[in-house]
Amino acid sequence: DLRGVAREGLADHYRNTGAFEKGVALYGDYIAKYPDDPVNAQLVMAQGLDLKRAAKNEEAAAKFNEGAAVMLKQIDEELDQNRRAQMLND
Repeated sequence: DLRGVAREGLADHYRNTGAFEKGVALYGDYIAKYPDDPVNAQLVMAQGLDLKRAAKNEEAAAKFNEGAAVMLKQIDEELDQNRRAQMLND
């Protein structure tokens, strides 16, 4: 969608200019505005990558852990939906 294209274009610009923390903030603002967007797990991981590029390893590790937790939650929710659908079909 256009929102994602614009977000990623700006994030790429920040990366290309070495403004990694601006990319982290951009993704953080997006996640805050759209907390239920399924892409958020990947955005948290992207924040971790940008923090790693900025040599903020402890903050990066925390973001990677946060992103993994969000992904696991999404997987669990999807499995629950599949289980519910199977129960309805049965």
